[in-house]
Amino acid sequence: MKQTANNQNGTILNNLAPITDSIAESLGFVVEELTCGRRKRAFYYYRDENGQDRHNKNGERLIIEVTHCEDGGGAHSLPALWQKRGATATRLSTYWGLSTFVYDKDGECYGDYNPQTRWDATARRPLINFEYMEEATAESFRRLLVETLRRFEACGE
Repeated sequence: MKQTANNQNGTILNNLAPITDSIAESLGFVVEELTCGRRKRAFYYYRDENGQDRHNKNGERLIIEVTHCEDGGGAHSLPALWQKRGATATRLSTYWGLSTFVYDKDGECYGDYNPQTRWDATARRPLINFEYMEEATAESFRRLLVETLRRFEACGE
């Protein structure tokens, strides 16, 4: 499907999509694209070569949703606030938003193994892990997927 873009980030995203899909497929994911005008997000199902879900040693299966996010501009955009508060060294013009969907043996779904979140014991809630909040590039995409898989396969070790 040919996708068109109205801005520079859209052009970058259209150029990145085949690369990110190739990276995901090389790691064992099946890609389901969601488009609305131009591609913004995709779901990646962790499956084997026969299309069957891969499970970790806890019997869980994994789906990752990746969204290409852009700085909307203005002083109150998330990238502007992150930089202002020192969470990022620069203001990110684009970044990946990652959501994980982990299904256990009973079919219960929860978010886990996401490197972009970390548990804060003081706040007693998950917070953004800025170590994994970078410009949306093929390299940062690979880093996110590899780390998610590492956590999924280790499942709590």
